[in-house]
Amino acid sequence: MALVPGGQGTVSVFNPIYGMDNVTYAVVIPPKVLDKKLNRTKFVRSSGGEIWRDKTLEQWPLRDCRLFIGDLGQDVTDTALTEALRSWKGFNMARVVMNRLTKKCKGYGFASFATEEDAMAVVHHQRAQRDLIMIGARYMVFIF
Repeated sequence: MALVPGGQGTVSVFNPIYGMDNVTYAVVIPPKVLDKKLNRTKFVRSSGGEIWRDKTLEQWPLRDCRLFIGDLGQDVTDTALTEALRSWKGFNMARVVMNRLTKKCKGYGFASFATEEDAMAVVHHQRAQRDLIMIGARYMVFIF
């Protein structure tokens, strides 16, 4: 992304899956996204013509390895997922994706590990079916 003072610039996009050519879009970033007082890395997202700063991504460690965890029950919380994975080497944090209306788990979440090796140790342990990791009445399903 190339920006000029005032938050105007261009974004180039290439989609190798469909073999599309590079496409360049003109963008204007709102001043609140470009706030210089913020000292963390800023994650700027866009969808449907809107551009915003995604503060949820700023909570995660930089350069971590994240696992998708599926088949979680509706009663699973961040605390329950964290407790289930806390003992694993390199574990940083875990988050469950919640339904905004019902405040219940949507059935999946994410876990952060310091290195890829630490994350793969959990995946291999689960796939070998030695002492499967359970939360509530379900086994966790890891996708790497």
